[in-house]
Amino acid sequence: MRLFTTYLLVAFFSCCLVANALAQSASLIYPAITKRVVQNTVLASLCKGRSAEAAKFQMALAYHVDSLYRVRLIGRPYHASALKKILTQPLGDTTLSSAYLFIDALVATAFDLFRGSAAGGAVGYDAVSPLYRLRDDSLIEAGLRKISSERQMSRWLFSLEPSAKDYLLVREALLARQKKGTRSGSESSLSDTVLNLQRSLQLYRWIFHFGLDHFMLVNIASAQLNFYEKGSTAISMRAIVGKPSTPTPRFASFCKQLILYPYWYVPASIAIGEYLSKIKRDPGWLDQRNMQLVDAGGRVVDHYRVNWTDFHAGYFPYTIRQSTGCDNALGVLKFDIETPYGVYLHDTNNKSAFLRDARFLSHGCIRLEEPLLLGSKLLRDGLDTAYLQSCFADKKPIARALEDPVAVFCLYLPATFDAEGRLRIHRDVYKLFVK
Repeated sequence: MRLFTTYLLVAFFSCCLVANALAQSASLIYPAITKRVVQNTVLASLCKGRSAEAAKFQMALAYHVDSLYRVRLIGRPYHASALKKILTQPLGDTTLSSAYLFIDALVATAFDLFRGSAAGGAVGYDAVSPLYRLRDDSLIEAGLRKISSERQMSRWLFSLEPSAKDYLLVREALLARQKKGTRSGSESSLSDTVLNLQRSLQLYRWIFHFGLDHFMLVNIASAQLNFYEKGSTAISMRAIVGKPSTPTPRFASFCKQLILYPYWYVPASIAIGEYLSKIKRDPGWLDQRNMQLVDAGGRVVDHYRVNWTDFHAGYFPYTIRQSTGCDNALGVLKFDIETPYGVYLHDTNNKSAFLRDARFLSHGCIRLEEPLLLGSKLLRDGLDTAYLQSCFADKKPIARALEDPVAVFCLYLPATFDAEGRLRIHRDVYKLFVK
């Protein structure tokens, strides 16, 4: 009977420990991965054991969380106060809940170092991340399962950061300024630069963690496009992006095809808000700009035979289309991008605007300084540039599919380095960081 009672008490307290751990898991940041990884007896024992090796591991992990957060290489001090409380207990905490907290802090820290802590709010549309989410989870979980010592953990954490030059330059500048500010007591005067470096660091981390062989990065803040190959810039050019009143949206998506000699279908907001009043005064305004009126079925309508007085902001059943050629607003080349915003990259018939330093001039689309160079790169030298440079008028658009879709990141990086290695802090034209 006494043996049976002892058995019941052991079972009861074991259940309490498990229940406590599961209750704790309700506040876990990555509960699913943490619950799976805690089954790794080596890692779990390091996170809840009493041995000298376990104590060393736990202290190192708590130190990493605290120190990485202080320099903002991670987004939050994950479970820092709870970990410190556990470490101050005389005999340590050998419960399963302790293992959950340490492992969850390690998982969260690893994800931040690997793919950044702020990327989720950096774009309004993201077609890239969902394709890599399972891979990301698998990579982190596989790395965690291999950890059997404090040294392995430390090495693994710091192996997660990108090795790309652009990332390392921003990281080095950030740490140097934080160190300088701490030493001189002038943190307030450096805070804007530090914050901008932190923002760019997180975005670069997110971009590079995908491990893409090549991709395009449009930095709205600098009105610049870079084409990357194997982590380095292969092509760099000026761009023209949206005005503050009509900003270029931030997104991550793919370019799957190029359109040679594209039509320009004038957005309804421009057609009604800017063009309609001019056409009402003189329908010949369309002819002067090589534009046509197109109905819902795609048929060209004689714009001299419609009653323009019937149309207003609440009723305009047509689309205005500009015919192809070098006078087209899209130039002779368009890069189709899948987004809900109706924006794309394209050539332009107004090249002089690239001479300006402040190139926030468009209605949201991205005009490129050297579209033929980029197009030739994407089509692997399969672009007939002579055909495009001939500036034929009224050619039918030609779609050229890319062999593989190319990722396009359109982001707002306030701090970058130029080709000469100089730090550039870009003016916050869109007021995204106004306090």
